Amino acid sequence: MTTLKHYFKRVCTHPVNLIIFVLLPVGIVIVNNAIMVININAPDEIANITSMQTTFITGLIMIMFAFFGAGIAYDLLFEDFKTPQRWRMLATPVSLSKFVFSNMAVSMFFSLITSALIFLSSVIIFDTYIPNMWLFAATMFIFTLFAQLLGMLLFLLVPKKGTAEAILQGIVWGTHLLSGDMFGTINLGSVGNFIFQRAAPNAIAMNIMVDNIFGDLVGGIITRNTGGVAMNLGLLGLYVLVAAIAVVVVARRRSF
Repeated sequence: MTTLKHYFKRVCTHPVNLIIFVLLPVGIVIVNNAIMVININAPDEIANITSMQTTFITGLIMIMFAFFGAGIAYDLLFEDFKTPQRWRMLATPVSLSKFVFSNMAVSMFFSLITSALIFLSSVIIFDTYIPNMWLFAATMFIFTLFAQLLGMLLFLLVPKKGTAEAILQGIVWGTHLLSGDMFGTINLGSVGNFIFQRAAPNAIAMNIMVDNIFGDLVGGIITRNTGGVAMNLGLLGLYVLVAAIAVVVVARRRSF
């Protein structure tokens, strides 16, 4: 409990974290959704499209900032184990694994709280509606867990913090741009389209939402494809498993 409190205080009370991971994403969702709102007196079909668009934007921002949440994990690990602080950490009677997993638990908790605040702000202001909250929550939880494991891998594999940050930024912006979620579909060929639009972790998470949560508007009726949801959740879980195995293997071969 002592290590959890230690990391909780460092993560949840740091003003930079509160600005970047709470105020910024909430502000982005509010501004983007405000732009998408057409007219509260619009016909039902247009109103449904608007609701789907604002919900899509909300989900996209949640996934992006869950990805960015990997930075919280490696940021604290870099500070603790790749600066002079390292010797103080190693001198404590607490095991290294307890520090690492406490850091990951608090970082993940903070990322999930960020996602919840993004969603609540959209619900309160724009009446965003998601019919399957359990599926939505499960998708965000699994994806956030993957992001935290990615942060630990960056810490273990990349010696410099600035390089790790650049790699993370490249992964987040690159995968989302190439997936077509931000500025429309980009034709990358059959292989490229499959990787970035169907197989990448963020693409899988968005596909779950599109297939089962957002659905397709046909003739004013929202239809949902539930057939591929279980497969996509399984693929997302497989990413988590592979990332966890990679963390364990690399951690055993590289000293802190």
